[in-house]
Amino acid sequence: MHDDEIPVGKAENLIGKHFGEWTVLYRAVNKRKHQTVWKCKCSCGNEAIIEGGRLKNGGSTKCKECAAKNRINDLTNQHFGRLTVINMADIRTKQGTIQWNCLCDCGNKCIVRSQSLISGSTKSCGCLRKETMLKNRKK
Repeated sequence: MHDDEIPVGKAENLIGKHFGEWTVLYRAVNKRKHQTVWKCKCSCGNEAIIEGGRLKNGGSTKCKECAAKNRINDLTNQHFGRLTVINMADIRTKQGTIQWNCLCDCGNKCIVRSQSLISGSTKSCGCLRKETMLKNRKK
């Protein structure tokens, strides 16, 4: 038994049932006492406590990270200036930030935020800025 686990009691037993990507592990303690809540595990491995009503009515079908991945504009293999996107590096759901592993034409790898790639504010690993500075010095 887990620290936050309580007996199913009179509640409908959802243990072992699947709701979208969630699998119900056990009934959990609800500090607000208004709803029955369940400890669930997403197919990606993340765990969360979800209200039973939200599970049954489809209000929650996956964890925040998986939901964020579904909303992402996949930039893999796209080119932005000298950068080619290799794959996703990180998702920070609280900040709404998605970062990508990129390969620069010069051979260096770097991690760049989606917004910086799409807006054009980052076009290389930094080599373009260095080249521009060297050209300006020679003038």
